[in-house]
Amino acid sequence: MKKLIVNKQDLKSNIKKIKQYAPKLDDGQEYTIIGIVKGNGYGFRISSIFKNFN
Repeated sequence: MKKLIVNKQDLKSNIKKIKQYAPKLDDGQEYTIIGIVKGNGYGFRISSIFKNFN
């Protein structure tokens, strides 16, 4: 059986860095970051990682 290991702290850190580099919208709001699950990511139950992820 294959395993997928996701370090949630590293993931949060990476998203924080992306937000720092992304420009603000004209009204000052931030862009929305949308994650894409490719391949058999759902088979690894990866969607459960992002269920309550902000």
